[in-house]
Amino acid sequence: MPGIGTAVVTVPAIIILFATGQVWQAGLLLIWASLVVGLVDNFVGPYLIGRGNNMHPFIILISVLGGISAFGPIGFIVGPVIVTLFFILLEIYNQYIIKEQRITELDEVV
Repeated sequence: MPGIGTAVVTVPAIIILFATGQVWQAGLLLIWASLVVGLVDNFVGPYLIGRGNNMHPFIILISVLGGISAFGPIGFIVGPVIVTLFFILLEIYNQYIIKEQRITELDEVV
């Protein structure tokens, strides 16, 4: 959930740190969550994942989560690459194999 996904985790953590008297750590976590995590989650991540493809965002989300689940942190990249390659193979199959079969069938009829 862009915009609130990381806030669900970091806001309670910051509140707990402030409540337990760890003001310095809470301030650092607030800066880290706002600048680094927030920028990556809301701007850099969608830009890197979404550019140049026509996949539905849900498929991208599932491929990222599946990639992370299967391959660990590098799965953030590997998962969408594997799904993209699968879609390319389906497109190649559709354009060349099936169309070639249709042309062959039409030649047999004529």
